Amino acid sequence: MAPESGLLIDLKAALPNSQFHLPGSREYERLNNSYRSATNASFRPPYIFSPTTKEEISTFVRITSDYVLNGAVTFAVVGNGQQVFPGCNNTDDVSNCEIDALTVNLSALKGVEIQDGLVRIAAGERWSRVYEVLEKEGLGVAGPNGSDAGVAGQALHGGIPFFYSRHGFICDNVVNYEVVLASGEIINASASSHADLWRALRGGGNNFGIVTRFDMQTYQQGEVFGGVFSYPLAELPGQIQALVDDLTAPNPSKDTHITLEINHHGQEDIQCRNHVYINDAVDRPPWMLEPFLRAFARLPQFAVRRTTFAEAARTRNPLPVGPSAWAPRKKSMNTTLKANFETLRDATDIFQEVLAEVCRNPVNYNYNRGTTFSLSLVPLTRAMLKASASQGGNSLGLSPDAGPLVSVCLLAHWPYPSQDAPMNATVERILVRIRARALESGHAVGFVHGVAAHETQRPVAPESEEALREVSGKYDPDGVFQYGVPGVFKLWDDE
Repeated sequence: MAPESGLLIDLKAALPNSQFHLPGSREYERLNNSYRSATNASFRPPYIFSPTTKEEISTFVRITSDYVLNGAVTFAVVGNGQQVFPGCNNTDDVSNCEIDALTVNLSALKGVEIQDGLVRIAAGERWSRVYEVLEKEGLGVAGPNGSDAGVAGQALHGGIPFFYSRHGFICDNVVNYEVVLASGEIINASASSHADLWRALRGGGNNFGIVTRFDMQTYQQGEVFGGVFSYPLAELPGQIQALVDDLTAPNPSKDTHITLEINHHGQEDIQCRNHVYINDAVDRPPWMLEPFLRAFARLPQFAVRRTTFAEAARTRNPLPVGPSAWAPRKKSMNTTLKANFETLRDATDIFQEVLAEVCRNPVNYNYNRGTTFSLSLVPLTRAMLKASASQGGNSLGLSPDAGPLVSVCLLAHWPYPSQDAPMNATVERILVRIRARALESGHAVGFVHGVAAHETQRPVAPESEEALREVSGKYDPDGVFQYGVPGVFKLWDDE
């Protein structure tokens, strides 16, 4: 075993030794295998620190910052490991490098507490636990349609909630961030205290400190109606038209959730799925959902019903986590388009065309049944963008008058490291073609959603970047979280 680094010796002198986990230990392997993507789980940090309180994080940051500023260490921070961007939330052991590295895993920071109309959520929680606690009280929160996701990544990079038209982005509903700064100081950032930091954290990622708690507004929540169902590819153009018609209608409902999804599994045919819900405890589809439902009522996969909010969210869970064939290596990318039928149809056509090219030469791509590509069309409605703007501001850079828009999200997963290069190249080729076609038609939008971004994308609007740099310089003047901590994007990395 290699000798302990100076940083590890200093940290163990100030913090419980039981919270430092070395390679080979059961807890190290459990934590390092908990990432959504095996790509990040394949990183092997020299050790993992697993704090249980904000005070322990404060002590850690205060000690570690000096090492960062001396160029001696980098540390990653991970909540529940849902972000698939390689290296954004884990570090690797480079034995021939003089720089120490470690990963801070926040999953032991637990707690979901309802108080004064707010839910206070510790940074290590998943949405499933939040929904479970709130459901008992008849309450809801602006969380995603996918309950296994961690809270932190969504609440720091934007996040699209279940009923987006009512609530804006997930980050817009965080009324207070409890955050540990580079100095080790613990502060609360809200509209009335450190408001500049509060707005920066709403989409600004991990550029300013380690957030230990998210306080979010709650609301009354009953049952919902809807479901997830598959249908033939031939029906997809009609569903895209229905989506555009709904988004561009004069007064569309603010209580619906509609997402179109296309999945391609290895050599198999493409499968289309709709996620369709309304925030109402009805027993039959209301009129605004009929265009997305009526053509498929006789399909064997068709199933819509009245259910709880928490149960509906469980239907969108990602694959189980861990580096196995069932939770493989992943790449996600996204772009944003105007809600135009031809443009969205072109995007789905390009998706099919590129994958058809791949399938014609499967040997070169090691293509097999363990490989899946998906494309999702996620609405960013006018009402959503206006709701976002009305809640104090964020750093995402989207105008309330920009909509209606559609976020086009690509996700690929595959089982083997040998497939990394061709799979990454395929996803990028799809996105480049989609964006080039949209630029030609004038329907491309510059917004990149940080929750599903990759290393070749920069999910920060140019009009927001200067303000974010100012906030970073104010709360982290030496750049600890710029130079010492990886992330989805950094603010000073071009200096």
